[in-house]
Amino acid sequence: MKWHKLLWVLPLALLLAGCEPVDSLSPLYTDKDVVFDEALLGPWRGEGEGLNFAKLGDDGYRIVMTQKDNDTGQVTTLVFDGHLVQLQDHRFLDVVRRESTPLDDSQTMPEVRITRTGDGLQIEPRLVRIGKGAYLELLAGESEDDQDRFSLRPRQAHQFFQIVMEDEGRTLKLVQLDDSWIARQIRDGGLVIDHETVDGESVVLTATTPELQQLVLDHVDDEEAFRGATIVHRPGPDPR
Repeated sequence: MKWHKLLWVLPLALLLAGCEPVDSLSPLYTDKDVVFDEALLGPWRGEGEGLNFAKLGDDGYRIVMTQKDNDTGQVTTLVFDGHLVQLQDHRFLDVVRRESTPLDDSQTMPEVRITRTGDGLQIEPRLVRIGKGAYLELLAGESEDDQDRFSLRPRQAHQFFQIVMEDEGRTLKLVQLDDSWIARQIRDGGLVIDHETVDGESVVLTATTPELQQLVLDHVDDEEAFRGATIVHRPGPDPR
């Protein structure tokens, strides 16, 4: 699979045409769930693409992805921050894009509707996409006789991957939690979880971290939920 398909979505992710990792406003981890594995550090290679893990802080990773266009020779680089998460016997990678691609000039902010209810203010939409992996959350404030207030909070999306190392640490597999599966399960009633629908179709999870952890553990062996695998290898000859 060509990694240029990954680069315009959010990293380490694209595994089937038309599929992307689901966005989440909450992380998959608390402090007690984070582990650090030095075996991830350093370069990995696919077919003409690159992935490099460097240590970030005490227990995180700075992840740099590169892709060279064979026609133009142009190299595209994306940078992410990641954490390795240990849940029971499974490991997952939680990644956040460091810089978001802004909306282009043809896209505008949607109209915001504020309705007074007996419980306060109702705001629609509650979540607005402002770039790849970036959102504005609209939060209701106080309402007075002639004035209603709301605030805007920028949010960076988290995305989740099951992570498996094979071949004595020379092969790395990253398998995304698929957004189309999430959307289909919510639509068909097979999954009840807090979420928002953005742009009329995309699902963004707004569930808490414990709820997200239960979600991935319940479906970690479901090949429809975690679908496709991005596979990279350590560069250089296999010493065996």
